[in-house]
Amino acid sequence: MAHGRPDTVEAADLGYLRRLYADPSATHRARRLTAALLCAAVAVTIVLLAAAHSRRVTVNGQGVPMLGRLTVTDCARRLDVPLQPGDLVDVSGAVLQTGGGRPPVFRVNNALASADQRVHCGDIVEIAPAGDLTEPVQQTARFITPVAVTTKGPKPMPWLTETGVGGIKYVYRGEISGKVQAVQLAAVTPAHGGIAGRPKRVALTFDDGPSAHYTPQILKILAEHKARATFFVLGCWAAKYPQLVKDIVAGGNEVGCHTWSHPNCTNLSADALRGQVRRWEAVVNPLVGGQVRYFRPPYGAVNARVRQVVNGMGYSVVLWSGDTNDWRRPGSNAIYSRAMAAARDGANILMHDGGGPRDQTAAAVKRLVPDLQARGYQLVTLSELHGTAEPWAGEFIIHTETGDLKLTPGDKRLTVMINGRRAELPITPVEIEGQLLLPARPPLDMLGCTVRYDKSAQHLHIGAPTLSLEMDLNRSMMQLGSEEVWMAVPPVLYKGYSMVPLWILMDYCGADATYDPMTKTLYLSSKYGSSARPVRGSDRYSVALGRAPHINISEDTLWHEKLARTF
Repeated sequence: MAHGRPDTVEAADLGYLRRLYADPSATHRARRLTAALLCAAVAVTIVLLAAAHSRRVTVNGQGVPMLGRLTVTDCARRLDVPLQPGDLVDVSGAVLQTGGGRPPVFRVNNALASADQRVHCGDIVEIAPAGDLTEPVQQTARFITPVAVTTKGPKPMPWLTETGVGGIKYVYRGEISGKVQAVQLAAVTPAHGGIAGRPKRVALTFDDGPSAHYTPQILKILAEHKARATFFVLGCWAAKYPQLVKDIVAGGNEVGCHTWSHPNCTNLSADALRGQVRRWEAVVNPLVGGQVRYFRPPYGAVNARVRQVVNGMGYSVVLWSGDTNDWRRPGSNAIYSRAMAAARDGANILMHDGGGPRDQTAAAVKRLVPDLQARGYQLVTLSELHGTAEPWAGEFIIHTETGDLKLTPGDKRLTVMINGRRAELPITPVEIEGQLLLPARPPLDMLGCTVRYDKSAQHLHIGAPTLSLEMDLNRSMMQLGSEEVWMAVPPVLYKGYSMVPLWILMDYCGADATYDPMTKTLYLSSKYGSSARPVRGSDRYSVALGRAPHINISEDTLWHEKLARTF
């Protein structure tokens, strides 16, 4: 260092330090100044941080402090939201186009925004991250031919498919790759006769009715155990008790011809026999809705001439494989024992519900039906036993992706009134697991909804007053707006028509429902439909069921009790 004036920096600093330490009061003042400056700096920092934390934006539900100018992209990076588009991939996950995936989507205060848009204090920012994008999926549907079991073995039923009925096979393919993503089956099989594990079947048959006293007893027993039988009725009694004939059919049972007045057919001329049958047809056919299949000659008296005449009139002559001789009144135990002894797969057991006192027969049937079922027998009609039943005359099992559902044809006597007008239904409603299903049209139209049915995809779109419903027939998932909803009972395809559960009409189409079991009338009302007005049904049964999950119209007594309990 050069000697002389302290004109260099080092000399000046050294002089200052010498003076500082030589004067204790100056040292104290410097220390206080330094501490004050430090405190001020800390205070300013705290104030700035507090201000920054009080000025925040909300990004995907999280608060983000505004430390300076912020853009939407800055917000995404603060939360590590992916911004780089992914790839376009096929339904198997293979890359179709690199970088062709989903870009991020930005919204500020619920409005679309650009990546460089500036955000301000209090803004709400929503960022949908970038990622891979799967190719669009196309849904197609084709029918599956159901299979029935007959006495000659498995028998396809292609006429169901030809009329737009049957099971449905859904195939989902990538629109670009053509690859199959998934296959779902909604098969349909007859409930009484499947390929594997078919139960043993017995046909109980009753002659000489209908009887005002005994036929209702037997029908009630059959209904309680979900069994069916065949009733060979006499025309003279059918004319006197026409409602009983209708009740036989309504219970899923079958009616056969037993002549008009119970003559020995082998003693009749051909013309006399034809007269007996034609007189019978004039009364019974309108009650059962058409021609019946089977003819049973009284006393089992048949010869070649009888067969020729009856066959020429379109009937099959049927006798029996087991006779209980219940007409001799041997006692209910004897009738029961003879029927049980005659039971085997394919048996046709003869009893009587008319022609005399049949209290012993009714008592025997009360034990017989559950005991036969307990031994694994299914009690069916003769047409079901012989595999000649109409394809959709009985029950069917719909196999969905979540389980099996039993479909049962509904009551043909049901009348549906919508906003005071009768709905002309193209087919009879059906029931699934106790829930009523109606054809989509015209009920939905009359309730103010729009209906679109895509037959190629078996897809149903319902435009309800306040939202839209998307669903595939015979499948358990429904698209409700942006949500997917599981349905215990879905819409189904039946006889070429889309059938919609009543609960959908009530829950989503604004319909109120009232059922009158006395007149077998279902009243539906909606403020949205044409000629909409309050429905004034029977005061005793005018109970709006609101958002009830289902209506079972087949058990009149049960519903009478349910309606009564709502008061």
